Amino acid sequence: MGLLLDEWGVWDQMDPDEEKKYGRLFQQITMRSAVAARWGSTIIHRQAGKLVMSNIARWSTSSTRCCSPREDKCVRTTTYYVYEFTKAHLGQMSVQTETGAPGAMELSMSASRKEKDLTITLVNPKPDSAVSVNCSLAGGTATGATGRILQDNDLNAANTFTDPNHVVPKPLKVSASRGAVMVELPRSPSQRSR
Repeated sequence: MGLLLDEWGVWDQMDPDEEKKYGRLFQQITMRSAVAARWGSTIIHRQAGKLVMSNIARWSTSSTRCCSPREDKCVRTTTYYVYEFTKAHLGQMSVQTETGAPGAMELSMSASRKEKDLTITLVNPKPDSAVSVNCSLAGGTATGATGRILQDNDLNAANTFTDPNHVVPKPLKVSASRGAVMVELPRSPSQRSR
């Protein structure tokens, strides 16, 4: 029997002014939302052998939404880009990963493989330090690697109608050598007042 996870997501504390202006279900989707969505999708990916389907809560109206529509405009949220990154895993076979560092603040990681291509997704949950990652490819050899990152130093950073491209993916330097892939992940965003 397969399991289905329906309407998962993260509700943040409501801003009273935004609630009055946009309604009870509105919340600004920020870097905090993106980190939480990536953690959630990593857990889902790790359970690929048990889950047959999962759905985020509301595509465009509330928590974890991927787009913010208003009248004739639409803005891609930080969560949109998390799902864009997740597309690379579609149609691939999930690969078991181990971080070697148990604990709530460990590196969050998932991987999948299709033929000779390996897709690795990483999240640094630490707000105070960068993480140097050296992925050992047990039984494999890397001949090259590319990377992208969604990152902002402000946990409250968001794409808005006045600044729709404030948080977008950027290239990330990744190196590959024989049986390993190496990357430096910057610290996760810190909280700053809006």
